[in-house]
This record gives sequence, C-alpha cells and structure tokens, in this order.
Amino acid sequence: MNGIDLSGVDPTRWPEIRRRVTILDEYCAIPERTQRSRRAYAERLGIGEAHFSALAQIWRDRRNPADLPGAQARQSPKPANRLPCASTDVARDTIADIGPMARRRDVLIEVKKRCAAAEITAPSDATITNMLIAARGSHGDVTAFQPEILIDTCAARLPAQHGDKVVLPRLLVAVQLPERIVVSYDVAIDPVLAPSVDRLMAKIRAAADPTGAPLRVRAPRLTDLERTAIGATTPLGRPTGLPTLPQLLAPAIGEVGLVFQLAKAKSADRLASIRNVSPLSEQDVGAAIQQAVAAYNSRRPRAAPFTLAS
Repeated sequence: MNGIDLSGVDPTRWPEIRRRVTILDEYCAIPERTQRSRRAYAERLGIGEAHFSALAQIWRDRRNPADLPGAQARQSPKPANRLPCASTDVARDTIADIGPMARRRDVLIEVKKRCAAAEITAPSDATITNMLIAARGSHGDVTAFQPEILIDTCAARLPAQHGDKVVLPRLLVAVQLPERIVVSYDVAIDPVLAPSVDRLMAKIRAAADPTGAPLRVRAPRLTDLERTAIGATTPLGRPTGLPTLPQLLAPAIGEVGLVFQLAKAKSADRLASIRNVSPLSEQDVGAAIQQAVAAYNSRRPRAAPFTLAS
C-alpha cells in the first residue's frame, strides 16, 4: 500500500488518502512555511486554507491516515422512525428468539403475527429485513447449520478500474459451516472472465486437513458441469431452508460491502462518483479483500479441521 498503513481507512478512499498524505508530507517538510505555501498546498487538495491548516495539524500530531477527514465513508442519516418503540421491540425480540440466521420469510411472518396479537403496527418488511441483516452481521456464534462448505457468488462494493471502465469485482466465495469461516475466495475484475472455480478449489484443498471430518461441498449456482468437476453434491430431496450466501455474509466481509443482486446494486460508476472515492487498481482490490476476509475470520469461532467428502 505504497509504504503507509491504511488500516482503518475505507478501501474506496485509499487513492485519495494516499494523495492527501503525499501532499501533507511535502508541506510539512518545508522548513519555513508561509501563507503563500499554505494557500498553494490547500489549492492542490481543493480545500480552503483554514481546512488545510487543520488537516496539516492532524497529520503532524498523529500521522495516522485513518484520522484524516475523508478516510471513512459517510453513513447516510437514517430516516426518523415513526413507528412506536413497541413495534421495533417486537421485531428485535423476535429475531433474538428465533435467531438471526432464520430465514427472512419466517422472521417477517413471526413479527407480523406477534404485532397483530399485541394490536400494534408491524414494521415494514424493509425495516425488519434491515434489522435482521444487522443482527446477522454482529452474530459471532457458531450457527445451527449442518457442517458443509457452501460455494457461491457475489460482488464486492468496490469501484475497480478495468481499462477505461469502472466495474464491481466479482467473487466466488467458499464458506465453511457451521462457523461461517471464509475458507477461500477468487476474484475477477474483468467483466468477461468469471472467478476461477479451479483456483478456488485449489485453495480449499490446501486448507483441508486429512485428519478432519469430511465435509460435503454445495455449490447451488455453479453449472452442472462445474459441480460434477469439483464433486459438489445436492442434498437428497432438494430440501428447502438450506443456508444461502446472503444469509451467511450480508451485509459485508469485514469493511467491504457485498452485493448479491447485481441488477439492483448501485453501479460502479455511481460509487466512484461519491466524494473522496476513487476507482481502485487491481492490486488495491486484492489487498482490500484480503484484509477484509482476515478481519472477518478473526471474529468467527475457530473452524473445525475438515477434509473434502468424496
């Protein structure tokens, strides 16, 4: 990452924060700084002199890129909740009672049932879903799902530069259950090329332990040919209620947001147009995802040793 520690900096801000650090280092190295030099450097950053002076002071005192204004994504303010507290309390209690890994459909039905019994207005489906996703993101315990390795696809919410286009990197992810550990992943930035199943499986085999319990591989969105090639199985009877990737990983791996329905996602160009956000190089995309996976896995229970079921 060009010699500076960008830990704690939103990956979409890496290019801009590098630029700011370079300019601030140049300015701080001037032996006798004048108003003229301050004005010139402020113009290079595109900010006012007073703002630049405050920025330079932060950098001189702390030298931590994460402390610089613009290092973090701004969260959109949440709209005022006009529902009575009792309604959201019912939703929160329901999620706690039946578990954050429960199917969204089951949670929606149960919340509405309890609200009707209490004769109070039920939260909207979107509100309940957001509460469920937040609960899943903070859930650190082992799930009740059967042991297996789930392989599925998603995209990273990172604007990546590919030639003259800005794209969302696509991921093929392998998650070990019941711990929800990300065993391996493969990334594709070129829109023409899909993430490599072969590379992913090579990483899974490298992580396997001959003394571990055999785990089946389930890959519901790969082709029949790909599933056959990697030995993926379909449970007998095609049972419903099997865990899905959004259920396990939404809304993010570490600090990298995930997209599970590309058709509904904010485009990469729109992401890159946000203030202080710049398209990332392929190297930065790889570093951001690697860092995010490590942070995510560090918060999960230790995974049991496994081998691949034949």
